[in-house]
Amino acid sequence: MIFILFTQTIKLQENITAKLNVKIAGVEKEYLVPVIFNTNTNNVKGQLKLNIKDFKLKSPKKLLGMVVVNDHVDINFNLFLQY
Repeated sequence: MIFILFTQTIKLQENITAKLNVKIAGVEKEYLVPVIFNTNTNNVKGQLKLNIKDFKLKSPKKLLGMVVVNDHVDINFNLFLQY
């Protein structure tokens, strides 16, 4: 299970930097991610790039190692904020 906590923004304008806390397999990391904020719809879009080795995970292998999954994962998010 993956938990992503949107903790704060650095500046409230269209192009902002968000601080995200990501928790995977009991390991938590903090990332600063550039995001686009739409003030009309309270929508936040961005992409988080992470490496699964940062969370002490190994890349899964299939077919006796003939198929290997990349360590790098891109998470695209599109959030609608309510407050």
